[in-house]
Amino acid sequence: MTGGPYRRLTGMLRSSGRSSILETDEGDLIRLASPEELSGFDATRVIVEGHLSGTDLLKLVWIGAATD
Repeated sequence: MTGGPYRRLTGMLRSSGRSSILETDEGDLIRLASPEELSGFDATRVIVEGHLSGTDLLKLVWIGAATD
């Protein structure tokens, strides 16, 4: 898969209507684009990996619960 720069981010996942938003540890808000349903991670601290598109959209490749 090609796209923008590959990033690994950690933060709190929040459901926002039709999309999910990651509030990073640095306080940034990143929209997550994924064909998968992410509601199971709502209000959970997660680690996400994917390709950044623009400044605030991550095309998700992987998501998992953060254990720290």
